[in-house]
Amino acid sequence: MFYIESNDPAVLGRKDEAIWVLNRLVEGGITSLPDDFLEYHRRTRSPYHGSRGPIVEAEEYTSLDECGNALYRALVKEDRS
Repeated sequence: MFYIESNDPAVLGRKDEAIWVLNRLVEGGITSLPDDFLEYHRRTRSPYHGSRGPIVEAEEYTSLDECGNALYRALVKEDRS
């Protein structure tokens, strides 16, 4: 899960919640996730928390941060157009 660098309490809260979920899974000995894990979380999030697009697998980026920052830049560029 990628979160932009932010001091916004709402963003920090969502980031902490995501880290909590992942830590709970690791502590529970989970070594793989169900195929629909991300889809389930995307569907259950309120649309008021921001857009949740489709889940796409790609090998274009070498890290989550690289991918997230590229998507963020594209959204900012689109917003300015």
